[in-house]
Amino acid sequence: MNPLETNNQHPLRILLLEDLNEDIKLIEREIKKTIPDYKLHVVKNQDDFEEALNNFKPNLILSDYLLPRFRGSDALTIVQSQAPQIPFVFVTGTIDDEEMAAQTIIDGASGFLLKRNLGRLSDVMNQALELAAKQHKDEQQLSQLQNQVEQQTHELVQYKKNLLAMHKQLEALQTQLNAKQDAADE
Repeated sequence: MNPLETNNQHPLRILLLEDLNEDIKLIEREIKKTIPDYKLHVVKNQDDFEEALNNFKPNLILSDYLLPRFRGSDALTIVQSQAPQIPFVFVTGTIDDEEMAAQTIIDGASGFLLKRNLGRLSDVMNQALELAAKQHKDEQQLSQLQNQVEQQTHELVQYKKNLLAMHKQLEALQTQLNAKQDAADE
């Protein structure tokens, strides 16, 4: 399954947090190569990012790591608290440290890509979207299983109540039977 190709019903909505116009052009050029139908919304600061997150409703977020007065890690924190289901990929020239790159994944990023490797952007976006789709499917299955467990628990509770009521009826019948037996024996 290739989410970049199978999104036939709606354009893929990509939110790009990037401050450098040249990088914006390079990233969009790579997106155009592999995604036939997309909408790209570019923001350069925190206020615009938060507004776009709420109103643009992206399917995917691409973010630089270091911007003036705003860090990509802060953007990731915002996304994790408001819309954790949206894949978030760092596309940066600053994360050249493997430990820092690993930390972004631990913190919840779906991936990262060095700008010098932009030719891999479609692969990284595809992986992030596939992972998000799998997580969504897993969450739906978990929710269905939880609903089934709740339903079965309710049925078991009802069954137990019915058994207790039947047990009380049997005890009452046994008491009546014993009383009649005692009366007959006298």
